[in-house]
Amino acid sequence: MVKAFFGIREGRFIDPSDSRGVLVDCTGELRLNLLVDKIGRERFKDIDGVIVYEDSVTDFLDLFLGKRAPGCVLRVGSRGSEEGAGREWAEKLVVNALRRDFSALIYRLTIGHEDERLDSSSMSAMTMLSTVCNEYELPLMAEVAPRGERVTRENYVDCVGLAARMAVEAGASVVAVPFLGDPEVFRKVVDAVKTPTFLIDPLCGYTLLKPRSSLQETVRSLLEAGLNGVILGPSLARSRNPDKLLADMLSIVHGGSGVGCR
Repeated sequence: MVKAFFGIREGRFIDPSDSRGVLVDCTGELRLNLLVDKIGRERFKDIDGVIVYEDSVTDFLDLFLGKRAPGCVLRVGSRGSEEGAGREWAEKLVVNALRRDFSALIYRLTIGHEDERLDSSSMSAMTMLSTVCNEYELPLMAEVAPRGERVTRENYVDCVGLAARMAVEAGASVVAVPFLGDPEVFRKVVDAVKTPTFLIDPLCGYTLLKPRSSLQETVRSLLEAGLNGVILGPSLARSRNPDKLLADMLSIVHGGSGVGCR
């Protein structure tokens, strides 16, 4: 696991005491109102960070107030991968995020398309976001998602490793990667990027490889291989007992030392 010294904003969604975190993605199958309904407001406070779209937090601002409140991570929408996503676009997004007190941005970096312009556009947006985020001291999380026509089961791990390195070289302060099958393969990726690394929920539709063991066992084994945390989404949305699943994840990721320790 990568140990790091965090600024104030990183410390809102990654526990500085153990460099680990449990994040919940509320921009897909799971939405913020559904999450609160499923787990309740008290359990919500135990989460390290919540990924949202800007317009989804308007009616829930009170959930992010107070010392125990999760960090609020803003997802950059699909417009971020369009050509022409230049400095004006990035600076407007970052300044607005800071004005609304978001803890970080998250951007999905995609590679592997037959049309190389799509890869180039995604990488250009990633680079511009990283540059502006670093200037304004706003953390940027890169969600690595190889999914183009040139991505196969045979080259998937290499594609993930390449995209993760590209994201970090561009300036991302945190990366999120999909399940890679073998913990030792995962360890190699972590060692290569040398930055806090999170696991994308294996049930996400854009992940290619799926674990055979439970999410609890998968996360436990990857923590031993250097994982810093997990981003929950579909697994929590589809769980028959989401409160228990979340409690399990918090206990496993933070070493059974308790929750809500920010």
